[in-house]
Parts: sequence; C-alpha cells; structure tokens
Amino acid sequence: MPSRPYPFFLASPLEPGQLSDTPASGWLVEWKWDGIRGQMIRRAGQSFLWSRGEELIHAAFPELIELAALLPNGTVLDGEVLVWPPWAERPQPFQMLQRRLGRKAPGRALLAECPAAFVAYDLLERDGDDLRPAPLSQRRAALEELHQQLQEASATPAAGRLRLSSLLPLSAWTQLDALRDQARAVGAEGLMLKHAESAYQAGRRRGHWWKHKLEPLRLDAVLLYEIGR
Repeated sequence: MPSRPYPFFLASPLEPGQLSDTPASGWLVEWKWDGIRGQMIRRAGQSFLWSRGEELIHAAFPELIELAALLPNGTVLDGEVLVWPPWAERPQPFQMLQRRLGRKAPGRALLAECPAAFVAYDLLERDGDDLRPAPLSQRRAALEELHQQLQEASATPAAGRLRLSSLLPLSAWTQLDALRDQARAVGAEGLMLKHAESAYQAGRRRGHWWKHKLEPLRLDAVLLYEIGR
C-alpha cells in the first residue's frame, strides 16, 4: 500500500562510557526536539503523515499535507512535527502543538496561531528506492540535496514548512555536555547522536542512535505552612 510507513528506528538513552572508544567525528549530532515524530510520505500521487504510534495525523496538519504534495513521488521523510512559525528562531512549546492534535479540521485562526513545520532528520525513500540500508551519511547528503531542490523549485509558503535538522559541531567528547546544556536556549530537550555509518533499522537497536536529554530542572526550597489556628 502506498500509504504505509516504515517501522521507526528509535534511539536509546545514552549510557556513560558508550561513546568513549569511538571518535566524535564519526557521529552526527542534532537537537532533540520536543514534538511528534513522524514520517511524511509521497507515493502514487498521494500524501500521508504518520505519527510514531502509526496513526494517520494528516487531518490535523493540512499545511504539512500541502508541503508533502511538493515532494517527488516515491519520497519518505523521517522527522519531527513542531509548531514553528516561519519567522521564529525556535519552535513553540509542546503545549502549542497539543492544540493541533486530534483536530480533523483545524480552523483558520488555529492554523495561524499554531503553524506547523516538519523538521526532516532522514530520507528513507527516494524515487521509490528504499534507502534504509545505506549509511546515514549518504542518506543525509541525499536529504540535503532534496531540501535544496525543493527550496529552489518552489517559492510557495508550503516549501518553507520543511526545515532541515541542523548538524551540530562536535570535535571531542569533552564538549558533549556543554553542547547539551545549550538545548534549552533553543527550545530543544537535549541531543541526538547517530553514527554516520548506521543503517536505518526497525525498533530500538542499541549502539547506533543515542538520545542525551537535559537534566530536569531542580529547585531547593523550604515549604512553610501553618496548622489551623
């Protein structure tokens, strides 16, 4: 069926010492966004948007289906659905995205207040060819080429709703935690680390993709209260 997504490849929580024996240069580092993981599909002249829970969610995001219609047939993107206005430097909090969920026909006012974007992480299918066995570095290069072609070919607002996930510079593991600590300032919840030679597998396969989330904020406080007089 042209609508069917691929099984999602999931990251594991980073464990101390898992990376120390590998060079930092062998990994691609991205922000871990707090949105909805999804696959955007364009096949047989039809467009589909699936969540990681394998639910069709394109009714709630008609502007992303408009974006998907610009993709070449035989294209599948893996990425994140976020509320991210085109003029903003960072996405809106997850609470804004929640306002869009479950809406089968979001109104014009809601679309304007909570505009959705698709941040692409990976290119899983191109021209109908399954790219998942290829190394991530090759899939990333193909994704960048597709993104550039789309921006050059279409000046419509829909094309601007496709954002390319930024790669972050990391030359040594000693820089990792300092980089992660910058996530909150850009509206992210941590880092994703993906080995450049990794294939796109199904489910959770330890050692290939890691997530390095921010430590939760803590508050030291003393609670004062008075027992009834």
